[in-house]
Amino acid sequence: SVDFRGSQVTPVKDQGAFGTCWSFGFAETLEGLGVRLGHELTNVSNQMVIDCCPACRGSGQDASYDWVVSQNQGRIATMDSYPYAGDPGECKHPAPSVPFVVSGCVRSRDDADESGAPLLAALIDHGPAAFGIDATCLQGYKSGVITNCTTTGIDHEVLLVGAGVEAGVPYFLAKNSWGAKWGEDGYFRFQQAGRQLGFGSAVHAV
Repeated sequence: SVDFRGSQVTPVKDQGAFGTCWSFGFAETLEGLGVRLGHELTNVSNQMVIDCCPACRGSGQDASYDWVVSQNQGRIATMDSYPYAGDPGECKHPAPSVPFVVSGCVRSRDDADESGAPLLAALIDHGPAAFGIDATCLQGYKSGVITNCTTTGIDHEVLLVGAGVEAGVPYFLAKNSWGAKWGEDGYFRFQQAGRQLGFGSAVHAV
């Protein structure tokens, strides 16, 4: 099993009524990268990319990483210095603080292997990764391992943070952005096999 909570993952956030899940996936992937680069675990500002990169809003991870690397010299603010507001606002640029410098790349996976094994290997090798899912089966989720949910319309972004086995069923562990009172303290689990929730069509790591 693997579980990056506590070591490369910050506390669960709540996006509120805003369509900003993509920005949380982006920022939280960088938080894990910061640890792997030798920095302390730090809450990274997702609001910075919401405000400063209009082209990034809702467009997925690639544009966000491109903006940080090419337009902001690889720098990103902490959440303490640039807190979350939800709505786009005035860009506070340059950032008041920079926890680390990003110079890596984004990897987008559309893996034909429905066992989940290649993505498990990627998690172990690269740490927490943002990925797109169909959130339909999350609406009433309380606890347990999600199975038999093979919807494919990608409409939500979350963070892959771990994997394990329960009752003989291999599962992935993911961090949501709907607050710590949702699901399993803000997290959910889903079966590795069978492309549950459309998982595997869009996975991003740095």
